[in-house]
Amino acid sequence: MAKLNKNNLQIKLKQGVVANINADATKYLATEGEPHYATDTKDLYIFDGTNNQLVGGLAALDAKVDVAGDTMTGALIIDGTADTQQLTVQAHSTQTANLQETQNSAGTILTKTSGVGVFFPLQAATASAPAYVKGGLYFDTTLNKLMVGGASGWETVTSA
Repeated sequence: MAKLNKNNLQIKLKQGVVANINADATKYLATEGEPHYATDTKDLYIFDGTNNQLVGGLAALDAKVDVAGDTMTGALIIDGTADTQQLTVQAHSTQTANLQETQNSAGTILTKTSGVGVFFPLQAATASAPAYVKGGLYFDTTLNKLMVGGASGWETVTSA
């Protein structure tokens, strides 16, 4: 786990040890072996005694994770290395806004999870129904019904 604040990159190591690395807008170092996080490029450098060696970083991957308002560019891939939960979204104690939204390129919400964990699928009128996908799910605002992709087309979900 890594946390970035204005002047410091904090990395939690496997053994629970926390490593603090100096962070500012420069990548230039003077002490051999000293790690340094460049906040302008979002890269980690180690000075080898002669040159700054790029160890890696978010900019090196052509992406950045949302840190204090930055917008991610490029894909975010979570590649699990163990049989454990891979992604957690934890609400604030006073959460009222959505925990998660999936939006199209225009910013229109396609699906969302509310602040209390209720999932809302895509909503569309019958005439604007999404292309049929077996196993898909959407809420038809004309019929006021939940639709599921059945064996050969959209089917209404009914209660027993």
